[in-house]
Amino acid sequence: MRIIDASSLAKYVNHEKGWKNIESYLIEGCVTLDLAVKEVLNSIWKRYLRSEFKIEQAQNIMFEFLNNIPVKTIAQNKYLADAIKISLKYKITIYDSLYLALAIREGLELITSDEKQYKVAISENLKTILA
Repeated sequence: MRIIDASSLAKYVNHEKGWKNIESYLIEGCVTLDLAVKEVLNSIWKRYLRSEFKIEQAQNIMFEFLNNIPVKTIAQNKYLADAIKISLKYKITIYDSLYLALAIREGLELITSDEKQYKVAISENLKTILA
């Protein structure tokens, strides 16, 4: 089991370059924070704002994702205290720090498409995949 963050999950849902590589990890089994659901939906919304999707298309993608989330979600609240420490130590967002806190606490490998988060994960000696 691995943790997949919102950057990789959004890359998969939006079919961005390299999304097929992420699909193989999802098939093997991943978990994510409940926060990722909102972040992925927001990534679709941003594409709609940039006129990459028509409103119906954006809605369809969003509802398809909501109805078929390809991972198990975990509540973020119990990881917030650790995330605050990581965020302040490395000057990264609480959002990104939450995935790191989850990976550290649960001892799971992290999949991310965010280079800065990847570097912090390596600094914390986490097994990490840059997807």
